[in-house]
Amino acid sequence: MVQYKTLIFLLTIGMSAAFESTLPLALRQVEETPHPNQNYLYEMCFPNLSNVSLVRSSAGKRLEIMANSPFPCERSNYIIYACLANGTSPIDFLAEQECICPSSLWELEAACTDCYLAHGYQNSTREESDAAISSLSHAECTATPVQPFTNFFSSLNPTEALTTPDAVLGTDKFPNQTAVSS
Repeated sequence: MVQYKTLIFLLTIGMSAAFESTLPLALRQVEETPHPNQNYLYEMCFPNLSNVSLVRSSAGKRLEIMANSPFPCERSNYIIYACLANGTSPIDFLAEQECICPSSLWELEAACTDCYLAHGYQNSTREESDAAISSLSHAECTATPVQPFTNFFSSLNPTEALTTPDAVLGTDKFPNQTAVSS
């Protein structure tokens, strides 16, 4: 789950057309954020979405891109976005659980981790990511849900996204390559 902050950021602000107009100007700009390493990982592991502007593209267009993407990071985001509870009652959370748990989300998250690690991500190891995925799948899929899936993640303030330290990169085994087969 190395990309969970990006995931939650996209889910909470990037995919909501209504919310986009309330974003700080810095987040709506096409220009890169002050995180060149994170931007690079995003370009490598979310190649279709990285070419789509929040400003120039509707949430529906981005959702369509993720739905049809061969890239695991984009597909995992699609599954979560498509499954998110649109209410606040336990029945909504159960529907969310019934959508997420039997899906390929967990395998896609592992493959997304592989993408990040192949491109030099060093903020966590494969083992740490596997443990996080296992913990999250257990928390979401074994209990009767009493909260939305996104509550399993720490909240991310949009301003904080611009001020947190950049990702640490080591050697990129596949520089500038986004091929799923890599």
